[in-house]
Amino acid sequence: MSITSISKGRRAPEQCSGCGPCGSFGSRRAAAGFTFVELLLATLFLGTVMVAATSAIGSAAVSQTVRASEPLTAMDLAQEIHSAALLLSREIGDGVPATTGAEVRVLDDLDGAIFSPPIDASLENISAMAGWSQAVSLAPMDLNQPSLPAAADAGDAAFLQLTVTIRSGGEFAGTYTWWITP
Repeated sequence: MSITSISKGRRAPEQCSGCGPCGSFGSRRAAAGFTFVELLLATLFLGTVMVAATSAIGSAAVSQTVRASEPLTAMDLAQEIHSAALLLSREIGDGVPATTGAEVRVLDDLDGAIFSPPIDASLENISAMAGWSQAVSLAPMDLNQPSLPAAADAGDAAFLQLTVTIRSGGEFAGTYTWWITP
């Protein structure tokens, strides 16, 4: 007989089933494991946590995608003005900046114009981008020194510096500059 079996009439720990007076569990139910209701609640809790985590990660990814696409959108809107400018005549206009694409007849109409909603290269409003705007400026530049403004009498012999500033919801989104040759 071993010492453990002699003391207090208990069996050795390796022979104990885990329930009853010699085991660590206080009842047969505890030794049997979890009930169906307990498993169901644990599964429901874990499922809720996973759905919350997935939606949080998805929202962050969508937000990042929108932020990453804004510079591309701003450049595309500026490119629309540039494409329109290349197709317009360089005749002198009435000096009043256009407020809509329909008012643009010659290149001079773009100088000082602000389009909100923005316009495309065919001078049509892009109504789906109502929160965006395009501000346009034209500056004649000297052919010999393109970093300097052209003399007043340069006329059609000067480069034109086309600058388009894009805003989204009133916030700066980008400024893009092109040279238009005579």
